[in-house]
Amino acid sequence: GGVHETRSVASDKNAITNELFVELALRLHDLTAGGIGPSNISYQDWARRAWEWFRVSSLVDVETHLVLDGLSQSCVSEGSAVWTYNQGVVLGAAWRLHAAQPGDAEPLGTALRIADAALLHLVDCQGVLREQCEETSCDHNGQQFKGIFATHLAEFTVYLHGLGPPFAERGKAFADFLLLNAERLWESGRDVHGTGAFLARWGGARGWQNGPNGVTHTSGMACILAAALLLRST
Repeated sequence: GGVHETRSVASDKNAITNELFVELALRLHDLTAGGIGPSNISYQDWARRAWEWFRVSSLVDVETHLVLDGLSQSCVSEGSAVWTYNQGVVLGAAWRLHAAQPGDAEPLGTALRIADAALLHLVDCQGVLREQCEETSCDHNGQQFKGIFATHLAEFTVYLHGLGPPFAERGKAFADFLLLNAERLWESGRDVHGTGAFLARWGGARGWQNGPNGVTHTSGMACILAAALLLRST
């Protein structure tokens, strides 16, 4: 099971590939009003099959509940990295699956555990989101990841708010987190002596700091827009 990173069956199976597969299948399900996909299987069933594989694979750490980056060709996750965007995209897949099958609470429960774990483990001492590569240097991929997480967490929070109690109360913690990040980013994560663009570290420029560049600024803007979405929608 699972989707390979490339068309080669010898390639790894990454978390992001499978998360996006589920989300894409559910978007196609919505766009085609429950249409049929490849092999005469509905898009919703494709999403469910891929989600079931993802859930029972070792891509989600059983102790931390964080999503790992990927599996080797032998489906081993040992030593796999943890990135913020993998914790975010899975939320989009989970809430869309719950919306398509509201009688099944499992995707929502899994998503809540992953979101809680991210807010617990992937933050600095101020509670601001951080990427593991920030201790050294993040490439352009790593510089974008936090913005992807913020976007998906905001959309997930809006969905929880629409479900009402008790999920709306759970979503409030995520909303508070994103608003805190936006505030800290604006206060301490800008190139105030130059372009004014957002830097890589949202909580301040102590030690190493990437940017500003187009990627760090885009990621920061995603955080600001996520906060704006919550202020408007919750």
